[in-house]
Amino acid sequence: MTETNELKTTQMTSKFKFIAVWAMLIAFFSACENEDKIADSKAFIKVVDASGAVLSGIPVQVFDEKTYELFEKDNRTEPLSYVRTDKNGAAVYDVQYASWFTSSRSRQITFVVQNGVGDTNYEIWAVGRTFNPGKNVEIVIQLKDIE
Repeated sequence: MTETNELKTTQMTSKFKFIAVWAMLIAFFSACENEDKIADSKAFIKVVDASGAVLSGIPVQVFDEKTYELFEKDNRTEPLSYVRTDKNGAAVYDVQYASWFTSSRSRQITFVVQNGVGDTNYEIWAVGRTFNPGKNVEIVIQLKDIE
C-alpha cells in the first residue's frame, strides 16, 4: 500500500470510531430519558352539569384500583381522599409520587361524584384514568340529569 492509501484508511478508521462513539453516547442518553420520572402528577378535574355549565362546591371522591372495586359493590366505601370544585367548577388533585407510584409505575385512579348513598336512590358519575409519574391528566365529569 502506498502512503496515501494508508493515510486514507487511517482517516476512515478514525471517522468510523468517532461516529461509533457518538452513536453510543446518543443511545445511552436516550435510554436515560426513557426511564420513569420520579415526579408527582396532577389531576385537573372539572365538574359540569348536563348542559356543560360548571358546578362549584362539588365534592369529588378519589379511589385507587382496590378501593374503587369495593366502592362499586358498596357506595358507602370511604374514598382515599376528597377534593372540592372551586367557583370555576375546577379542582386539582395532587398525585404524589411517594403515595401512588412506589409499588407501580402506572396507576388507575377513579374520580367520583355521588348524589345520595345506600342501596337505592343514589346517582354516581365516575371517570377513571391511568396515571404515570410526572404526567398530568385533565378530567371532565359531566353530571347527567338525575333520573
